[in-house]
Amino acid sequence: VLNFVRVAVQARKVNLLSVNEDEGKNQVFNLPLDTLLKEVTVSVSGENPEIILKDPEGKTKVLGNKFTELLNLSNVRIVNIKEPTPGNWRLRVSSSGTHSIRVTGLSSADFVAGFSKYPTRDFSKTSLRPIQGIATNILVNSTGLEEPSILNELELVDLKGKTLVKFPLTQDPDIQTLYNVSSFVPPDKYFYIKVTGTDDAGYVLQRTTPTAISPLKAKSPKVVMQATTHAFYDSTVTLVCQVHSYVPYRVQWSYNGKQQGYDLFYEDPTNVTLEIPNASSLVEGEYHCNVSNSAGYHSASTYLDVSDPPPAIVTPENVTVMPGEIAILSCIVISTVPYNLTWRHGSHFGQLSLDPRIRIYNNDSMIIYNVDRHDEGTYSCTAQNEGGSSTETLVVRLKVKPVAQIFPREQTFVAGSSKNFTCIAGGYPEPTFLWQQDNEIMPSGGRVHIEGGYLVLKNLKPSDEGEYECVASNSAGSHSVKTRLIYIEAPHVREIDKKLLVAVGDDARLSCVADGIPPPNTTWYRSDIMLQPAYNVEVTRSGQLVIADVVDSDAGTYRCVVQNEAGSDSAELTLEVGSPPEITLPPENTGIDIESNGSLLCQAIGRPTPKLSWRRKDGRPIDFNGRFKQTQPGLLEITSKL
Repeated sequence: VLNFVRVAVQARKVNLLSVNEDEGKNQVFNLPLDTLLKEVTVSVSGENPEIILKDPEGKTKVLGNKFTELLNLSNVRIVNIKEPTPGNWRLRVSSSGTHSIRVTGLSSADFVAGFSKYPTRDFSKTSLRPIQGIATNILVNSTGLEEPSILNELELVDLKGKTLVKFPLTQDPDIQTLYNVSSFVPPDKYFYIKVTGTDDAGYVLQRTTPTAISPLKAKSPKVVMQATTHAFYDSTVTLVCQVHSYVPYRVQWSYNGKQQGYDLFYEDPTNVTLEIPNASSLVEGEYHCNVSNSAGYHSASTYLDVSDPPPAIVTPENVTVMPGEIAILSCIVISTVPYNLTWRHGSHFGQLSLDPRIRIYNNDSMIIYNVDRHDEGTYSCTAQNEGGSSTETLVVRLKVKPVAQIFPREQTFVAGSSKNFTCIAGGYPEPTFLWQQDNEIMPSGGRVHIEGGYLVLKNLKPSDEGEYECVASNSAGSHSVKTRLIYIEAPHVREIDKKLLVAVGDDARLSCVADGIPPPNTTWYRSDIMLQPAYNVEVTRSGQLVIADVVDSDAGTYRCVVQNEAGSDSAELTLEVGSPPEITLPPENTGIDIESNGSLLCQAIGRPTPKLSWRRKDGRPIDFNGRFKQTQPGLLEITSKL
């Protein structure tokens, strides 16, 4: 079962040869077999059938493993070849009476063919049989063929296997599986279609249709017209006659037994028309569409009924009123004959004239007094006469004062930037917008672009700061709303001490003065760690960092960061922690002989290293440019001579 399924999937039955003989004969056929054939079956039905097969090497096949006899009766014989050798085989068949020969195979390569009046690539537009006597095209679709396999010839073969006509097959340039045969007139008798080509190994590939094909005989035309055609006075009327015929046909129009116009000739089904200008009662009556082709004749008729046209209504204008006002609805009707007019409000039924607030006048207008919201909606006026009716609609709307909204309500900006505002408003009629600054209307142009409720300000300056007002207006009133534009400027550190020395135990005050709009917030960092308020650390409102009771570990680099919504700036400050100087070796009283040299020594400690200087206790100046010199820190030398 599995093997059967596998074979059925990979291959299918194809037809290689079909011959019908009405007398006994002994015949020899060339039988080309290709590499795509999995097996071949030969059957002969008739009296005393005989089958002899010779392979491409000329050897007569005898019954064996791959050559089996499926049936052998006095009037039927069937043989089968498995995996036949590709090439040109010879088939000898004989029968003593009327007989038929069929050669089939199992293969994935096959074809289907369709007939069409015009060249096509679409098989849905083809038919299985051509029309007798009408030129036709053939569309062939090959299956199971892969390049370089190709089909190159098509034959029409009669029931006895004789060639009636041959055509070259033209391969479609875009769809490789499609082939075409140009227009020809098909034979009037039964025939098979045989295609020939080569497989991918270069062997001849040949297939035929499974059944014989006969052309369809042409039928008399089918003609359809509507029973009555309605028209209006002075209009142009078009009568339509639907004709279905697959062979050429002739059309004649007639009225009151007289032909209208000339004979018309067509080749395909179509709608044939007759135009009658300036319709009137003189052209009313029965019109006939008479159609004939080579197979017969058919006729259809329509009655032309001419009447006055329906009324025409001038498109009315919509009505907009304030609540409590009067609404006047107009409906202007043009009609050549009397007409009736009816007003309707939306889907409401009943007569509007029953409402005491509504009056309908002879001029077809309708007035609604003291209009309220229930009167809003669509109104239709319908005019009707013997020719038909016409309807037009209009809309009644109450005026509504606009209520404006603006987005955003406030914005900040930096110099050179652009900002936009959007103003929206409801209300009816649809409101218009204008923009104001300081109660003056803003024109569009330059740095200002205005489009309805949309405002764009470009290349802003500090002077552009202020309030902007959007005013929405319609015939019911106006409403305004304001927004504010606020100028901001990125901060800049203006003043900071680059270095600060503080003694251990004292308080360190680190200042960072910055400009900015709005005033910036100040944050202090040490080694990229933000300083938070603690028992000895405080950041004042002015941004000053205060470190109480400084110790040696507080020394280092501090960074102040100033920031507002426009930007930020930063600067660094170095804090040094030291100790006050202390004299460890005070000068001693020293005696120096007159005209002798001497010195005084004083030593001190402190951080940073203290600077030592000398002065006289009596306040008199020391002449360091004369006999007194400080040669090293703390050492005062006195010489006797200059």
